[in-house]
Amino acid sequence: AHELDLWVERQFRNFLLNNTLKKELNEEKIMFFFHLLGIDTNGHSHKPWSEAYLKNIQIVDGIIQRLETLIENYYQHDQQTTYVFTSD
Repeated sequence: AHELDLWVERQFRNFLLNNTLKKELNEEKIMFFFHLLGIDTNGHSHKPWSEAYLKNIQIVDGIIQRLETLIENYYQHDQQTTYVFTSD
């Protein structure tokens, strides 16, 4: 199920780097929402502390780091971005 999370990362990277919405991406108060369904699916299917779930946590940690770097680079580290993380 972790492939779902990696798919979200790939789709956003492609959107941000190959988009035609440059004007909209530079307006104020825009929001990106990433639903990382794979980790939720693994948690329910395999339960916490399973190998699949623990592996997915590491994958999501890497995705978050890469997405933050991608966003910060795109906006040239303008210090105008707020990150909010939630889970159930």
